[in-house]
Amino acid sequence: MSTSDAGMFLPLGGAREIGANSYLLRLDGHDILLDCGVHPKKEGLGAVPDFSLLDRSPDAAIVSHGHVDHCGALPCLVSRFPHVAAFATAATVSVIDRMLHNSVKVMESMAVERGIRDYPLYSHDEVDCAIQRMCGEAPRSCASSSGWSGAAHTSASASCTSTTSAPPAATAGRYHFLLEDTLPTQATY
Repeated sequence: MSTSDAGMFLPLGGAREIGANSYLLRLDGHDILLDCGVHPKKEGLGAVPDFSLLDRSPDAAIVSHGHVDHCGALPCLVSRFPHVAAFATAATVSVIDRMLHNSVKVMESMAVERGIRDYPLYSHDEVDCAIQRMCGEAPRSCASSSGWSGAAHTSASASCTSTTSAPPAATAGRYHFLLEDTLPTQATY
């Protein structure tokens, strides 16, 4: 991926469908991953966002809420990029912890029942590692100003507004960008 460091938006999954929601937002040279989900109708590695599109570790991952299509690939991300900082509200971190541990159990059963060799995508230990990487507060280091606001998608979801010299962006349970009414395949600003 060779694009301007000033501003760029790249879907890694979920651009034209619900599932595997994960979007790279490059602002002022910082790479921020918005959500890190799995696709609920796909199996194995095909359910995970395309992390091969990342040419470096994101500076931060922000998870909007605890549905698996927004958080289910977080252990995969942390395994690939062990130093990435991950952020969500404290309530969302609690939901993610339960959802991901439950997902391991479901994937273990599906591996046996359906013979899916890629399952489980991660272990309980990898979930614990991902949860330990999460902060229950808004990120401060990747934007000149940011903070959590309530979002109505789930009771634990939040939006995060970031202001930089790049175009303004606001995120919520399902991401909405102020400059676009639809999600493009890739946009550079």
